[in-house]
Parts: sequence; C-alpha cells; structure tokens
Amino acid sequence: ADALRVIDGHVEQGGEAANGTIFPAGRLLVADLLEDDHPQKKVLVTYKKDYESKYGEKVSTFGGHAYDALMLAVEALKAVGPDSAKIRDYLETRNGKNAFIGTAGIFNITDKDHCGLDKNAFELITVKDGKFVPFKKEK
Repeated sequence: ADALRVIDGHVEQGGEAANGTIFPAGRLLVADLLEDDHPQKKVLVTYKKDYESKYGEKVSTFGGHAYDALMLAVEALKAVGPDSAKIRDYLETRNGKNAFIGTAGIFNITDKDHCGLDKNAFELITVKDGKFVPFKKEK
C-alpha cells in the first residue's frame, strides 16, 4: 500500500487524537507550505501539480523518488551519452553548488556517497486539524 494513503488513513481514523503527531517525512507532503525561498519548493510544487493533474490523485513520495532517479538518468545521458562509467563519473559531480535538487531532497552525490541524501532531506511534520503541516518548535 502507498505509505501516504496509510498515513492519511491513520490521521483520518485517529481524528482529534492524531493532532500533534510529529514524524519525519519528505517535504513533498508539505510542498505548498514551504517558504517561497526554500531551494526545493519549485521542484516540489511543480511535480505535485503535474502529478495530481495527470493522475487525479494525491502525489506519492514513492513516485517522487522514481521521478528524481529518472531526471538524474536523463540529465546524465544527455550530458555524456550511454557510457556507464561516464554516467557514474558525471553523477558523482552532482554535489555542492552543483547538487541535484529533487523531490526527495538536495542530492550531494560523490564517489563515496551514491545516495547523496542525509538527514537534512527530512522535514519534521505534524498533524494539525487533520492536515500535514511543517512542525515548528515552540520558542
């Protein structure tokens, strides 16, 4: 089952008791609520809008992961052609100022880290009135 549907189901079933639940998740769940200057916002909002208008259902973080992988593959193929060693070398340059901004996070891919994501790819999310919102620590 799609994790977002499962989470939505638990929130719905939990009703009032679900309010205040805090968990880490990808920013796709709260794309529209991110600050306008957040580096992922444009990618997230565009992907979410395109997906939901095409398929008529809520976006899935799993679909976002596939999208990121495909975009990286297409970009690498356009840049260096269908040579696997050149593709690997190209992808390993996607870090720092050249990081790939995807739906799952900001990828810093190196020769030592082919995942390219760290804990900063997650946003703390909370449930407020049955909706997902970014968690803001009380001051």
